[in-house]
Amino acid sequence: MHNVAITTFLLLLLISTVVAILTTRIRGVPYSTALVLSGLVISLLGFATGDFLDPEVVIQVFLPILLFEAAVNTDLSHLREHWKPVLSLSTLGVVISALATGLAIHWWLGTQFLVAFLFGALIAPTDTMSVIAVFRFLRVPLRLQTIVEGESLFNDGVAIVLFQLILGILIAGQFDAGETALALIISIGGGALIGASAGLVAASLIQRINNHLVQILITTVVTFGLTPLMESIGASGVIAIVAAGLVVGQRIRSREVAPSGQIALISFWEYAVFFVTSTIFLLIGMHPDLKELSGVIPLILIAFVAVHLGRAAAIYPIGGALNWVGERMPAKWLHILVLGNVKGALSMALAISLPAVAVGRELILALTFGVALISLVGQGLSLYPILDRLRIRDFSESRHASEIRQGALMAARAAQDELKRIFETGMVTREIYDQLRSHYQVTLARLERELRDLVIHHQELETQGLSAIRRQLLVIEKRTILSAESRKLISTGAARELIAAVDDQLVDSEKAADLS
Repeated sequence: MHNVAITTFLLLLLISTVVAILTTRIRGVPYSTALVLSGLVISLLGFATGDFLDPEVVIQVFLPILLFEAAVNTDLSHLREHWKPVLSLSTLGVVISALATGLAIHWWLGTQFLVAFLFGALIAPTDTMSVIAVFRFLRVPLRLQTIVEGESLFNDGVAIVLFQLILGILIAGQFDAGETALALIISIGGGALIGASAGLVAASLIQRINNHLVQILITTVVTFGLTPLMESIGASGVIAIVAAGLVVGQRIRSREVAPSGQIALISFWEYAVFFVTSTIFLLIGMHPDLKELSGVIPLILIAFVAVHLGRAAAIYPIGGALNWVGERMPAKWLHILVLGNVKGALSMALAISLPAVAVGRELILALTFGVALISLVGQGLSLYPILDRLRIRDFSESRHASEIRQGALMAARAAQDELKRIFETGMVTREIYDQLRSHYQVTLARLERELRDLVIHHQELETQGLSAIRRQLLVIEKRTILSAESRKLISTGAARELIAAVDDQLVDSEKAADLS
């Protein structure tokens, strides 16, 4: 039995590796979609397995990995600039989407409302991996990319809290508004506070310990230790993990953590998520009851329509409201947020984690598997041409060549600065320092010459480069004003007036960048 399990495990890893290699060569096909298609082929060949993931493994192992990795890779500086759309879409948007989806399922399928609402909550999170995989091939505005990634991070947490709340009411069979409100405050507030505190402690230890293996161990203990700790006090482990991940991610990107440590940490968690998502996506395609799913295709199609109508019911009104208050959300961006509503690993993990006593568990599992399957294959393959048709794509050979050289130039200058620091600490001799410094000087001179030639032949690159630098400087101005206000160097009224002026310049700069 153990030999069979080990063989199956190794086979899954082998398939995932082959698929990953192939998707790097196939433009516009997300890795998650390719995995599902591979699983379908394996299933149709009769090699599907009936051994599904244990719900406890999903809750205690898989979900923490997915959430922590997403949080630790999130840049808070970008989120701060776009907090209004991110916050509104990931909170109010999730609730509206789950409720609208639940109502549609309730009306069209005659399902008990709480069961339908539970399905709406677990299906609300979007698989950002599929969308970002396409974004890598199509140059999209940084603002849109930040909103998509930020919304996905926080809507995961909100959706899971909502899912757990509805599941608790469904199992208990009663609802008390006061107790529910108190439970939400403790769940969200307690989770955020304790998670952020744990993240600060972990980050402080990571900064003091110059051993990347120990640093990885610290983040692992925090990630897997928060869930049982939060459960014992009635707080949300999901929110705690996200809060801890955000704090750790922000701190490890600082200069206080060595680059080797940063690379080791990020690489470890990227691999962990790669393994988790590969397993889940393959299992979606290898569903052992695929023939049984074919018997409920009409219900799955209805659920698929309901899910996207629920998403649209949230996105378009919120997008309109954001535009009304001055937050730029072009209509084609809203279309992408709806059409890019690909379902994936988190929804599947939540469905699998449903306890056996949960009412409607079999129906929810069938609908979730079916919707995820259609979504990952249909939307995953059509997202690239849809983005291209909506003219989200903004790519030129000259801009790509410029970015390659800019990235190389930044890397070379950073390496030269690090070399100088190493020399000043006495770690290398003057002879070695001069030799390496000469190498970087030659590289920098070459890159600067190539960039200058590109700008001469493509004047729009100079305009775009100046716009990007100007936006970066405006962000620095805004942070400085906020810092001066917090230290009581200027009044709140003066700070708000100055920030409003900087925000106006940022909006004008972003509009100019989109038009260029």
